[in-house]
Amino acid sequence: MNTVTEFDLIKYNKYLARRMLNAICVMLLLCRCASLAVYYFEPYTEAAFIKAVSFIFGRSANSVLVAVFNIKDTQMWLYFEDMLHRFIFIFLPMLFFSKFYLKRNFEETFVVEGKMIHPSITVYALLTLAAYTMANAVLVVGSFLAPEAIFAAGEVYESAMSGYDMVVYFVSACVFVPFIEEYIYRGVIFGSLRKFGFAFAALASALIFSFSHTGFPTMAYAFVNGFFYAFIFERTGNIKTAVFLHALNNTVNFVINDVLPAFLGDGTLNVIYNAELVVLMVLALPGIYFLFFKKYKKKEQTDEVFSEQGEEIAEKKVKNAGVLELAAFFMVVYAALGIARTVMGI
Repeated sequence: MNTVTEFDLIKYNKYLARRMLNAICVMLLLCRCASLAVYYFEPYTEAAFIKAVSFIFGRSANSVLVAVFNIKDTQMWLYFEDMLHRFIFIFLPMLFFSKFYLKRNFEETFVVEGKMIHPSITVYALLTLAAYTMANAVLVVGSFLAPEAIFAAGEVYESAMSGYDMVVYFVSACVFVPFIEEYIYRGVIFGSLRKFGFAFAALASALIFSFSHTGFPTMAYAFVNGFFYAFIFERTGNIKTAVFLHALNNTVNFVINDVLPAFLGDGTLNVIYNAELVVLMVLALPGIYFLFFKKYKKKEQTDEVFSEQGEEIAEKKVKNAGVLELAAFFMVVYAALGIARTVMGI
């Protein structure tokens, strides 16, 4: 009679964790390929669109073409197009993937029941300081290891925007993106991997989240925020605080990098930056209490995993499945991807 040992159960648990993580990564890769394919076929779809509009409204193809290019040349259109691509090629595929493959409905991945962390602004200050510290550390270390270009910030915000551009950009970056990204990275990815241990799920979701950014400092900043958003999701049992903090982070960056430079000089901006740092340091102190020590009510969560024979794997045996292997693998990919994206300009 064959007996299932503790080692066998742990090994099988790691196999399940890797299989689910691989499925998630493949799905995200397919989403990315579909989005790129649309850009590849854009000239053909654009030509078909121009012909259709010309036929419906009785306008010449040249006049429609001029109107289309006038719209496409605006930053406002780029931000709107980015939102459209995120919705069609990331949100919707991951929604169906979660429902039919992971067997998790929207209300399970985007849990809003329960209280937010209060006051969230202090936790935001703490997370921002931690993320800034990590990004600066990566920048300093990288300056000794590789050319500065490889460790560039990666994401540069446009400063010359019209009022309409700023409105659309604000809606995109500060409202739409936090909702979409928290649903995907914390709701779907972290939520589905959570049964294999918090550290495994938080690390995987944060690393995948960092890959959606470019430049080592920006990726490090995103990784720290992503890990703590997962921790907040874990502490409260709902995703509201993570969405709010994500939106607040993007809003502050929008104001600092886009709005203020349009009205203020460099000297005044430096004073504001220094004042912001002081305010963050003061607010971060109570943030430690609200994030780590205050108790929050959350929905009951089970971590049971079953083997193919039906034996239940005890909770103590499912914690942090393969977390060391995951860390080693992602750090190699992290380095290779960051360098490749910078060198190739993608």
